[in-house]
Amino acid sequence: CFSVTFFHYRYEAYLITFGILALSYSLEEYIPSSFRITPKILILVIISAGPLYFGWYRFKEAFTENAKAIRNIYEQQVQMAQFTRQYLNGSAIALNDIGAVNLYADIHCLDLIGISSIDIAKTRLSGKYTSRFILEQVSKNHIRYAMIYDHWFSERMPELLQSMTKVAEWTIHDNVICGGNTVSFYVIHKEEATELAEHLRAYQQSTLPVD
Repeated sequence: CFSVTFFHYRYEAYLITFGILALSYSLEEYIPSSFRITPKILILVIISAGPLYFGWYRFKEAFTENAKAIRNIYEQQVQMAQFTRQYLNGSAIALNDIGAVNLYADIHCLDLIGISSIDIAKTRLSGKYTSRFILEQVSKNHIRYAMIYDHWFSERMPELLQSMTKVAEWTIHDNVICGGNTVSFYVIHKEEATELAEHLRAYQQSTLPVD
């Protein structure tokens, strides 16, 4: 599994909510109509305090970073998606962060992490996830472009990055939610690099937000 520098709070919110509900039902079961504090109730209250404190702390932290997170998604993920829809619609593209691009654009997506590509997911679970396997999938799916975070692959799969031609990078600042500050744009076939560079340049001049 790849490590990322952080994870945002939407991934745990449902767990905290269900945890609070479960603890509430547990307390109700042990609280008699004539209430009195018993060791069992005291233990449940102490156990409940941890998740409640953690939930409040995380809520406060998420609230203070929410504006930055929204801006991060707009400056990186939404821009990738809009660029893809405008210039690469209908193309076969390899991604490691698939959400916005697949929402905005009509593409054939190879998910290098495996959330939406079952062969990738199975291979990751089997421990046979290698550059060679990914390159086989790239060829099998007729992939033309890749938009990825280099640091997710640079240490474990340097051969993968070396096999492609990097055309450009987009970098955001004050990142609190995206999987990386910098997303890299690659072509699989070197002869397509000039065309992609022209598309990226045109998009930057007309649409890409200025930091």
